[in-house]
Amino acid sequence: MRVHKLILLAPIAIAALALSACSAGSGGGGGNASNPPPAPSASTSSAPASGGAVTDDPCMVVTAAEASALAGVTFGPGKEETTGTASEPGKRCTYGAGTLNVFFVQLGKASSAASAAAEWDKVRAQVDAEIAEVAPPGLTIENKATDVTGLADKATVVTGTATLSGQSFAATTIAVLKGASYLSFGDLTANAAAPTPEAMEAQAATSLTRIQ
Repeated sequence: MRVHKLILLAPIAIAALALSACSAGSGGGGGNASNPPPAPSASTSSAPASGGAVTDDPCMVVTAAEASALAGVTFGPGKEETTGTASEPGKRCTYGAGTLNVFFVQLGKASSAASAAAEWDKVRAQVDAEIAEVAPPGLTIENKATDVTGLADKATVVTGTATLSGQSFAATTIAVLKGASYLSFGDLTANAAAPTPEAMEAQAATSLTRIQ
């Protein structure tokens, strides 16, 4: 199910985004609030606000319209990729790929609820220690992992901010476990605020109605 990298994605992705932005120079890449990509097509944002048919399409679990509302920009259609393995499949949808405001949605499926819970607990115990190891020289990261009760079987929100060469970076990600099904999504930004944990939790409650 590969929970490990996904729970830690906020600080890791901040580091990657920061280094990418600095290598590209100031103003590199669209997708931030001042230079949004094209508006999403109807086919990427037609899922109901809640409920609806169960799907394994991550771009419908969190639609382009929902990701745009959370990020405060307008995303075009998401890029879908297959992840995981044959026995534990997964899919990822990325909005704003290659820009300075990137929103990802990841789905995963373990062989059983018991194995998913065991893997989650193992990874969660490593989060705080490993977060401290991801920052390259010159990048200062502040982050916090908070467990959320009452949302799913297990849920964790990770928030992070960073500074490098005068630029600011931020991310908020949420990971939830429902039986053997895993969902995570998050927004990674440069020189803009990331969504609040409360907004991410509200979206997770809606998105959970769309997965098995």
